[in-house]
Amino acid sequence: MIRLVRDVDTRDVTAEIRNVVSAALDAVLAEMQRQATDPPPVGAPRDTGTLANSIGYMVSVENGNVVGVFGTIVKPVHYDVYQEYGTRRIKPKAFLRRAWERWIPQLPRLISSFREA
Repeated sequence: MIRLVRDVDTRDVTAEIRNVVSAALDAVLAEMQRQATDPPPVGAPRDTGTLANSIGYMVSVENGNVVGVFGTIVKPVHYDVYQEYGTRRIKPKAFLRRAWERWIPQLPRLISSFREA
């Protein structure tokens, strides 16, 4: 299982702000899931579709922090690491990291736009 985690410290803010951060993180992770499940070369490699179907996300509040988890968490498959990071014989596909690198930097902007809405 591959898990990429984004933890946002919201211990010292109001419940309203925590909800805004949760909603923004949920929106970012939904876009990451969409990108990672797109057809190759952007998304997960396809043979049976099992790998793409294993990609998901969760948003929760733990100890006052908003936590987003993204990766092969729906139904983990044993070969996800080989496809993501590669082996001596398989080139890395980086479909999860590519989505992470594209969308996580946009989280602050989305939090601001959710606060203004």
